[in-house]
Amino acid sequence: MQRRKYLAALGSLAAGGAAIGGTGAFSIVSASRTLSVNIAGDRQAYLGLDPTISQYASINSDGLMELQFDGSNGQNGNGLNDEANTLFQNVFRIVNNATDSINVVITGLDTSTTDGDGVDPLTVYYTDEMVDENSPGYGEMTVMTGSPNPLGDETYGTSSALLELGEGEDAYIHLEFYLSDSSTLSDVKTYPAAIPNELGLYAQGYNR
Repeated sequence: MQRRKYLAALGSLAAGGAAIGGTGAFSIVSASRTLSVNIAGDRQAYLGLDPTISQYASINSDGLMELQFDGSNGQNGNGLNDEANTLFQNVFRIVNNATDSINVVITGLDTSTTDGDGVDPLTVYYTDEMVDENSPGYGEMTVMTGSPNPLGDETYGTSSALLELGEGEDAYIHLEFYLSDSSTLSDVKTYPAAIPNELGLYAQGYNR
């Protein structure tokens, strides 16, 4: 009788062990699903870049936006003034065509003053709305995160902050070039070789 009870107990333990160990896990699953991808130009892409608000930006034959301060694209002048600082407002527009909110920062520009070379002679600003042509100036422009700020003065643009865009929201981008040898710009690299030939944008999506 005692032996039968012992065997029954072992059977119950074995059943319990099977319940614990049998998790239903698998090692490998291989499945195929349809993938649909479309390559869009910069204006229609999820990170939309709209150059239509100025003559200093355009879309090339590959559908990519280009910034031009060289007298092309129907401009009357041929370039920037030497020994001067020049601000261009409403150069292009960034549009969030995705369904999530995004943060946008500038990449690829040198913002360091500790490497001995100085910062790039360019500042990138943004505003929530187009700057009124009847009220030119710095106003409420914000220096984009990742952009140099040679003047380092909030009166020439508020402190750096992440550009946050919700679904369907946009921002207007403004560029200032520093080609003056003023003592207030002692941390700026020697131009024109130091003027960057690319402006990088990095956007990260998030839910808010």
